[in-house]
Amino acid sequence: MKKNSYVIIIALALTFLIINMTHSKVYSDGKYVNELNKLLTKRIVTMNKGLYESDVDISAIKEELKKIEYGKLLKDDLEIIEYVRNNPTDYSYVTKAKIEESKLIDENENSLKVKIKVKWTFNSIEDEISANNYLIIDIVKEKGRYLMTNIVFINE
Repeated sequence: MKKNSYVIIIALALTFLIINMTHSKVYSDGKYVNELNKLLTKRIVTMNKGLYESDVDISAIKEELKKIEYGKLLKDDLEIIEYVRNNPTDYSYVTKAKIEESKLIDENENSLKVKIKVKWTFNSIEDEISANNYLIIDIVKEKGRYLMTNIVFINE
C-alpha cells in the first residue's frame, strides 16, 4: 500500500510540473503575441497612412514609425512609402493582420526573434482577400518598449 501511495504522489507531482511548465511557456509566448499584434496593427495603420494618404506629411509618418520600428526596417519602410507615393497604382490595402502561430526562436536581455504565421486581410478594388505568410521578426527591447528591426518573409 505504501509503495502505491509513493507512485501516486510522484505521478501527481510530475503531472503538476508538466502542467506548470506548459502553462508558463504559453503565457510567455502569449506576451510576445500580444506585443507583436500591437506592433503589426500600428505598422499597418501607419503604413496605410503613408501609402494612401498623400496629404499626410512624410515626416509625420516617420515619427509614427519610429515608435514601433528601428534601423533597417524603418529605413526600408520609408523607402517603400516614398516609392509608392512617386509611382502610384492600385495597391491592395492591408486592413488586418492576425497572428495564428508563434514560436520564440531566440531571446536575450535586449532582443528577441520570433517566427510567426500571419493571416493578412487585404481590400482590393474588387473584393477582400486573405493570405497567410510565415515571418521571422527581429525585435529589440529599448526603454521598456519593443521595436521591430527586421521582418523576413519565409516560405514554409
